[in-house]
Amino acid sequence: MTTVTDQSEIPDDVKTLPHTAKLVYRVLADADEPLRATEVADRCAIPERTARDALQRLAEQTNSVDRRPITGREHLFLVA
Repeated sequence: MTTVTDQSEIPDDVKTLPHTAKLVYRVLADADEPLRATEVADRCAIPERTARDALQRLAEQTNSVDRRPITGREHLFLVA
């Protein structure tokens, strides 16, 4: 499981979000390619629903994460 240890590496707009969103941000930042919610959940060792909620919050409330549709309901997420 990835842990958020260095707050200086997290953008200001992400610092105010819950711990899970920060964890998800770090996983996306460390990824070599855009990730699906299921991949984020696996890498964070959190439930998929929790990962989806954190990804949605990051995409809608910050300028740090982009969401790209790949199918009708599925998206890829990446650090902006």
